[in-house]
Amino acid sequence: MRAAAAALCMLALVPAAAAATTPSTPAYDQQGRPIQVPFTLNAEKPLLTKPRALSIFLSEPKVASWIQRYPRKSLVHEETFSSTYRDWTVMVWSGKAGEIAQGRVDDLTGAVTLAWTGPQVAWAMARGDRTAFGGRRLTSYPVWLGFCLVFLLGLADLRRPLSLRNLDLLVLLSFSVSLWFFDRGHIFASDSLAYPPLAYLLARSVWIGLRGRASGSARPVWPVWALAAVTVFAAGFRIGLNVRTSNVIDVGYSGVIGAQRIVSGQAPYGHMPVQDDLKTCAAAGREGPSSYRIQTNGRCEAADERGDTYGPVSYYAYLPGYGAYGWKGIGDHLNAARFTSILFDLLCLAGLALVGLRFGGVRLGATLAFAWAAYPFTQYVSNSNTNDAIMPAFLIWGFWLLTSPFARGAFVALAGWTKFAALLLVPLWATYPESPLQNERFANGVRWASARLGRRERSYPEYTGATEDDASRRPAQPGGSRLRSEGGSETARRPLRPKLVFAGAFVAATLLSFWVLLLEPDPLHAARVFFDRTISWQITRHSAFSIWDWGQYHAKGIPDLKVVQHVLQVLVFAGAVAVAFVPRRKSPLQLAALTAALLIGFELVVTHWFYLYLPWFFPFVAFAVLAPSAEPVTAEAPELRERETRELVPAR
Repeated sequence: MRAAAAALCMLALVPAAAAATTPSTPAYDQQGRPIQVPFTLNAEKPLLTKPRALSIFLSEPKVASWIQRYPRKSLVHEETFSSTYRDWTVMVWSGKAGEIAQGRVDDLTGAVTLAWTGPQVAWAMARGDRTAFGGRRLTSYPVWLGFCLVFLLGLADLRRPLSLRNLDLLVLLSFSVSLWFFDRGHIFASDSLAYPPLAYLLARSVWIGLRGRASGSARPVWPVWALAAVTVFAAGFRIGLNVRTSNVIDVGYSGVIGAQRIVSGQAPYGHMPVQDDLKTCAAAGREGPSSYRIQTNGRCEAADERGDTYGPVSYYAYLPGYGAYGWKGIGDHLNAARFTSILFDLLCLAGLALVGLRFGGVRLGATLAFAWAAYPFTQYVSNSNTNDAIMPAFLIWGFWLLTSPFARGAFVALAGWTKFAALLLVPLWATYPESPLQNERFANGVRWASARLGRRERSYPEYTGATEDDASRRPAQPGGSRLRSEGGSETARRPLRPKLVFAGAFVAATLLSFWVLLLEPDPLHAARVFFDRTISWQITRHSAFSIWDWGQYHAKGIPDLKVVQHVLQVLVFAGAVAVAFVPRRKSPLQLAALTAALLIGFELVVTHWFYLYLPWFFPFVAFAVLAPSAEPVTAEAPELRERETRELVPAR
């Protein structure tokens, strides 16, 4: 009887306990998100009406500020209630602009929990997430500012704070301001702030490239051993940051997919994972069905429909990483992408050390390697695990071997078939050190005319630390040339031979790059697919990440700059041809500066620009502004005598 009485008492207390734990009002966490809601029999019935949800969303200051740019009568809207999440999804469209705003309104509180406008609607990366690129630690204030401080203190002319060298370094770091706005979702501000430093660096590179000398060398502050020690430490720190805190964004994912397709006997082009109506193989999320689908190869892979937009060499670069770590599809940590990023980051660092050692001695080698290791945007590429260190790696190593026409042709081809921007360099690199218009008889006439006018021709020496033995690159000195009679035909042929070697190497490397198309049953069709998926799409794509595509918003107060972009694009392509002829004879310093100028020019006019592109030109800007300056020397024009026709042949 006692046991029965105790049981009855416990049953009587159950309703009271349940009543005590059942919430009567919503409960929220510290971020204001609902974690507990009152139980009601009509949980599916919304508290807000569609008009009320729309009104609340349009009243949000951010949304209201953007919506006012469009005619009120052009707005079309849709409100959808989710009984699972107890909120409203509101979408607003306007004519040609398409969807212009999207967000969520909490049904219980009436609070706007998400608000995306303009570029944020279509581009998730425009919504402001500082960990999306660069990982969890790199863009934090202590780490990022630490990189900036080391870069500046290690390279600045501390004895002359107002020197041009220090200004160059500050401009290179000033992209951090634009990045700060990008990380907070202020896309129009971040776009605009990227162009002044790009324009400055373009002007500096062109000036150095045409003038043939840097602005002046700084007196060394740190000994070589200190720069080398910090570089080694920074390299290890960078690897640790990548391994422990990095993200793999879609670019690195695309590279791994391409490597897997090649190993499986397919070209990457037209064989990337798609979503379509394929069967899902992962649970749906807040944004809808998962992008993981069972592909035609039977693997569960996340859709990456535009992952085949890069050159074939980009996918070859991931083959070592894929061979070492593989890729199993869903659940894989993509260590193959991390391996590739670290590998090419170190190749860039080592290549710059060799470039500096060859053209400026041990100090310049240590300085350039330090510059790469300390520059925060090179680590931004590494921690995002993209393919943006691959192209500069090929260019750096090609520059190291620049006296070999074969090496120049092969490396610029490999760089160009990684990222197409490098193809702009072909005329410049093909004509190093002399332009096709170089003619010794013409040069002799110019010297004679200059002497008659009381002027002297300026020419520029190489760095004393260079180990060049190519006499044709050296400035003409008194007595430095000898005359050869009846040697016109041989002299005319000599400048042509290295250019033919360059062309042969370029063609050979190009054919080797495109062997992957032979994996397809119809190589000609595969070539058409390659063009459609890469160059054609890149030309016509839209992007939120430059000022040139603002016209897509059709918004009042946002200019359409397409015409200006097209004019500047023509100028950049004309410049790529012009630098093959001017200056007619180039030093390594001029080649580096003009290489940087062309790559910067491309980035200035391209529709889709991002901070990951900064390392494309950074090695050559660093060489141009950090290399020790040499004073130009002049050479008197030799006297022109009335004798038989003779040609100047450089002394050997």
